[in-house]
Amino acid sequence: MNTLNICPFCNEPAKDVIGQIVSIEEEGQAWKWVTSRKISFCNLQLRDLRGRQLNIALYGDLGRNFDAEKVIKQGQEVSIIAVFTGMLVQLYKGIGFTVRSTTASKYYLDLDILEVQELRASLADQHKPIERLPCQLQNPVNLTELVKSRRTIEQLKSLNPDELHRGTIFLCIVTLKGINCTKDWWYEGCFHCEWPISWDGSKPFCIKGCPNNALPVLLYKLDAVMEDTTGAMNIMIYGKQAEMLVGHSADKLVGEITGEQISTIISSNQSRALVVGPHRGGFVVAGVPNDDDACMLAVQLKMEAGGGGEFS
Repeated sequence: MNTLNICPFCNEPAKDVIGQIVSIEEEGQAWKWVTSRKISFCNLQLRDLRGRQLNIALYGDLGRNFDAEKVIKQGQEVSIIAVFTGMLVQLYKGIGFTVRSTTASKYYLDLDILEVQELRASLADQHKPIERLPCQLQNPVNLTELVKSRRTIEQLKSLNPDELHRGTIFLCIVTLKGINCTKDWWYEGCFHCEWPISWDGSKPFCIKGCPNNALPVLLYKLDAVMEDTTGAMNIMIYGKQAEMLVGHSADKLVGEITGEQISTIISSNQSRALVVGPHRGGFVVAGVPNDDDACMLAVQLKMEAGGGGEFS
C-alpha cells in the first residue's frame, strides 16, 4: 500500500492534499511575467472528509495533461478521490486561498491508501456527479499591491461596501478584540457549498438548492471586533479563515467550549495582518496570511514606511 504525507485542508502551505473531485473547470490561460508567455492551467474543486471545499489550480504540463473529460466521465457513476503532492497555497483575487501546483507537484487518482479508503467510505451514500464549469481567471495577489491596498479602520468605515466590486480586497493591520458572545459563533452549513441550511421538518435543505443527500456540517460564524489606532469596527469571520485563527475546526469545538472561550482564543494585543473584503453591507475576513506571507508583508510594510515593521 502506498503512503503519503497527507495534510488537511488549511491556509498553510501544504505538501499533499486529498479530496473528492467535485468539479473541474475548462482549461484557462494566464500570463506569466517571469517567462513573458502564457501558461495553461486547470482549476478543480475538492471536498475533504469533513465536507470542506478547496480550490486546486494545476499549471503548465500538469494541468494540460490532466484528462478532465475522462475524469468527469468516470465521475458520473462513482466518486473520484484525488491526491495532489508538492503543492503550495496562494491567495487569489475574487477566489480566495487556492492550493496551486509547483514544478514538483504530482497527482494520483484513487490510490490504494488508507486515507482514500476512509474518504470513499464516508461518501458511500453521498455521490454527486462531477460538474464541468467555466474557467475562473486566476489573479495571484501581489504582496506589493496588497500593501498598497492597506486601509485603516477609519478609512474602511468611510467606504460603502455595497458600492465595491465583488473580489475587492484590502489589507488591514489590526488587533482582534474578541467576538459578540450574544450571537451564535457557529452555524449548520451545506455539505456541498457551505451556505446556511434550513430544515423542512426533520430534513435539512440548502438555501442555494444543492442536492439534499448529505448531513450539514458545522462551520464558524464569528461576529468579531477589530481595532487599530484609528478606531474599531465589527467584522465577520467565517469557515476556513476563522479556523486559521482558532486553530481547530468548528465541528471539534461545538458543544465543548463556549463563545466566551472562542472570544478569548482569538483576542490579542498584538497586531496582525488580515485581508478583508465587502460582504452583505459590511466587511468580512477574506484571508488570514500564514507565517511566511506575514513575514513578507512585514518586509513590504517596512519598505513602504521607511522604518520598522508594525507586526510579526
